[in-house]
Amino acid sequence: KRITLGVPDIFRLNAVYESQSASVDATPPKLTIASGFSANPGDKIIGSSSKAVGRIIKFSGTTVHFYYLSSNKFTTSDTITNQNNTNSSTNSRAVSAVEELSKDLTGNYLLDDGQRDSYYGLGSIIRKEGKPKPQNNILIIFDYFTHSSGNFFTVNSYSGLDFDEIPKYIPNVVDPSGFEPDGEFEL
Repeated sequence: KRITLGVPDIFRLNAVYESQSASVDATPPKLTIASGFSANPGDKIIGSSSKAVGRIIKFSGTTVHFYYLSSNKFTTSDTITNQNNTNSSTNSRAVSAVEELSKDLTGNYLLDDGQRDSYYGLGSIIRKEGKPKPQNNILIIFDYFTHSSGNFFTVNSYSGLDFDEIPKYIPNVVDPSGFEPDGEFEL
């Protein structure tokens, strides 16, 4: 039921994919686009007609590997636009092929970010009750924080994130005779 991700302080579970058979690796969705597109991992792409939204994992030549941020799916009717690139000569290209060979199992899992009251443990994903066990290879795509030396974290420790994206700490052990049984401590 639990799969350890091997690093502490997981920020976000982006996707879990299962391959079609045990003899091949799971892969994220892939677009083939016209040449001349400019993109980087982490950039957001939007489809012109499908209104699908995705985040780029890897980009090389005319191939874009990504995961979906929306329930809409890209189609060959789309021209994708890179929302992080303002250069109009390189930020959009027509889609000539969409490939989704692996099954998306993301909704079958919960994220344990690894944060505990007194330490950062390894993050993991936990299969939801009643969801089937994957039978083939899986690929897990997630974001996590890395830390340098220091004793505490402030809002400035999370550069590159909007304020509302900064994770909120929720104690995992609450003293029933303490402040509030809801686990939130008023200051």
